[in-house]
Amino acid sequence: MNIANKKLVNDMKKILLKELEDQFKHNYSNLEMVFKASIEDAIKKTANNINNHIAKFGAFKGSEE
Repeated sequence: MNIANKKLVNDMKKILLKELEDQFKHNYSNLEMVFKASIEDAIKKTANNINNHIAKFGAFKGSEE
């Protein structure tokens, strides 16, 4: 899998963050908020890492399974 377009990464990040928001819309317990914040941070960090890789090397080459 090669990803060479930051727009695709950013679009996927937006989709995942929206889905996360929808999944936790009515959940306000402390544990659920910790999970939501952790997942949100992971999505943002992963997208940032992929975009940085694209900027440095021209394309992100993920594992092909």
